[in-house]
Amino acid sequence: MARKMTLCHIEKSGCSPAEREQKLIELLNRKVIKVHNVQHELIPPRTPWHNGKVERSHRNDRRYFYNWEKFASVKDLNRKLKDHLHWSNRKPMRTLGGKSLLDLLREILSNA
Repeated sequence: MARKMTLCHIEKSGCSPAEREQKLIELLNRKVIKVHNVQHELIPPRTPWHNGKVERSHRNDRRYFYNWEKFASVKDLNRKLKDHLHWSNRKPMRTLGGKSLLDLLREILSNA
């Protein structure tokens, strides 16, 4: 039987920052689906017009990370990506009422 994943497990895991972020997203999705009794449905592949939030996120990553940074090595890329994700996940967002993504995640997890 798989061990229940928590925010603490994810933050202390030996995963790369990108893997930790993916695990956080998966955990958040499971919690939201459970708490709000949401029916999870997948969109058809290759339909970006259905997936505007992800497309916007990718555009912002390009604008604030890939277009600005140069990488001397994979290690350098991972270090800079970790710093970028730290900033990106903690910046207040108007669409979230001034909360950051991590604020929202903690709020949802504490109410689950």
